[in-house]
Amino acid sequence: MSSAHSLQDRIVEEAGELFREQGYAATSIKQIAKASGCTTAALYYYLEDGKQHILREVIRRSARVADSSMRFPQADTLAEFLVELSAVLAERFPQIAARFNWIMLQFPTLPDEEKRILQDQVLSIHDALRERIGQYVANGAAADRLAWMVYCSFFGYHQIFTKMEVGRRVDLDPVDYGRFLAQIAGGGAS
Repeated sequence: MSSAHSLQDRIVEEAGELFREQGYAATSIKQIAKASGCTTAALYYYLEDGKQHILREVIRRSARVADSSMRFPQADTLAEFLVELSAVLAERFPQIAARFNWIMLQFPTLPDEEKRILQDQVLSIHDALRERIGQYVANGAAADRLAWMVYCSFFGYHQIFTKMEVGRRVDLDPVDYGRFLAQIAGGGAS
C-alpha cells in the first residue's frame, strides 16, 4: 500500500473512531488531523471536501464491512434459511452495529447526501435479502414484505436484546427467535 493510501486510510479510520466517540458534529478537522498524525493541509489534499468527504468515506467503508459480513446462509427451505440467518446475525450483528450505532443516533443531523448513502445501504441489504427470500417465496410482493419484516425484526431484536441488554433479563435465544419468525412466515420451523 502506498503511503498516500496509507495516510488516507488512517485519516478515515481515525475519523471513524472520533465520530463514534464524540459524534460527527463535535469532531473537528484539527482533531482528525492530529489523531491521524498529519496536517490539516494534508488531510484536505487527500479528502478535498473535508469533513463531509471523510464522513462519506467512513460510511462507505463501514457499509463494505457490513456487506462482507452479511453472507446469507444456504438452505433448502425458508424456515431453514431464517433459522440459519438468525445464527449468522447473532454472531455478526454486534460488530456491524458497533460501526453504525453512532450514525443511527446522528442520522437526523447528517447532511442530505450522507443520509442518502445510508438509506441506499439499507435498501441494498433489503434487496439482497428479498432476492434470497424470493428463492422460497414465489410472490415477489410477499418476498419484499417478508424481507422488510425479517430485516426490521432482527434489527429490533439486536437493539432491544443486545444494546439495551434485555437479553440479560429475558431468555430469547436468537436462533429460537429465527424459528419463531419462520413459523410466522409460514415456514413451519419448530
